[in-house]
Amino acid sequence: MIVQEFYYDEKIFLTIVHENMDKDVKNRNLDDSININEHIISFNEYYVDEFNLDDNDYDLFIEGFLDCNNEKNPYTYYSAFYKEFVYLNHDNPFEDNSPILPLKEYNILSNFIKEYANYNFTKYSFGSVLFFSPIKIKTDFYLDYPPYFKISGGDVRGNAFVKFKVNEVILESQIIEDIFDGQKIFSKCDWNNCEIEIYDGNELLYKNHHNLIRNIDLKVNMNTENFKVKLKKSEKQFTLSPSNYESYTNNEIKPIDSISSHLTDETNFYSNYIDVEEDKCTFLRKNERGKAYDLFDNILRNSGDIWIFDPYFFDKNSFSVITDFLMFLINNNHRKHIVFSKYFGSFENFKNQLNSSELAFFKDFGFSKVNFIESQERFHDRFIFFVSKNKIEGFQLGTSINSFGENYSNIVKLSPFCCQYIFKILMEDIVSENIFKICD
Repeated sequence: MIVQEFYYDEKIFLTIVHENMDKDVKNRNLDDSININEHIISFNEYYVDEFNLDDNDYDLFIEGFLDCNNEKNPYTYYSAFYKEFVYLNHDNPFEDNSPILPLKEYNILSNFIKEYANYNFTKYSFGSVLFFSPIKIKTDFYLDYPPYFKISGGDVRGNAFVKFKVNEVILESQIIEDIFDGQKIFSKCDWNNCEIEIYDGNELLYKNHHNLIRNIDLKVNMNTENFKVKLKKSEKQFTLSPSNYESYTNNEIKPIDSISSHLTDETNFYSNYIDVEEDKCTFLRKNERGKAYDLFDNILRNSGDIWIFDPYFFDKNSFSVITDFLMFLINNNHRKHIVFSKYFGSFENFKNQLNSSELAFFKDFGFSKVNFIESQERFHDRFIFFVSKNKIEGFQLGTSINSFGENYSNIVKLSPFCCQYIFKILMEDIVSENIFKICD
């Protein structure tokens, strides 16, 4: 079997063992290393007859079968049996319990591991020991008319269950008993994808979902010449490349392609116009302040520390709206941070407008836990983030909170990647050290 070990400054953080590998690689020994933030990430691969864990002090044990399309499966063509020993408390050298992922460093690290182990590494893989045992069964697909596929490999045995499909519609299903190495499986119809499962008795040996590439469109870009243009708002020069595009298609359109296109359009329509989640995007018309308040009341029920970025939060003409919004805010028990720009409002001006009863009210409800952060930067877009240890949820506002519901505007839920990326940039570039509290 082949053992692959990855080290962080000589401390091992990931072990991958490939069982059922040919012994003709027993004399192979690979190693390599890269630097990430002045730390050495190294890799070593070697062959052993048997691999044993040093101890059994692991937190989780996972065991099962991985099909060809599973993201944890490192093999391109084979399904695999897999075991994973998980150490939940293993040190993660790239984090200090921060919800902000150092995306650049993780990208370099994951690419390095992907290159040598073909494994999709995540931050939850630190400390894991994984065993993969590939099952030597593969399928090769041939684009004849109708198309077919061939099953091959030293582990081929048992019965095959096949579904020939166009998009998600099953056109034909087959059960082929006592399959053998090199067997070809034909269908009676044309298809663009199929599902295959192979069982030896009750044991699943192989599972794959394959999409046929029936047509390839080539777009050729031909540049004639390049010239530079100086931008008005920057010293950087912009390069213009006049181009001519030519498009080539390698195959004629068949009836199955027209059917697939129709089904795809139907699915897209359903996804975009019928099955839309209500919290993805909400649009408010003019003078829908009540609806805006209901929306904020619902959003603020999310869990996690609240970070609000709104440069115009303390606009001098919106005192009553701000106090209204703060009423919703104090109902959330998590820590709260409001970041505004010093160029578009003043915390002191807002505080001076509060009468003694309003100050007392906010103080009694724990409003002292709200941090008002004055940014030294001019920024424009408005966001609300809910930050917990394991995730960040976020929304982008089409206008400032103090005018939300007064004019036409929208609120959009951000994808997980956008949340991490935008929040990281805002924290690095916008947040200052000048923090105020309303009860000071």
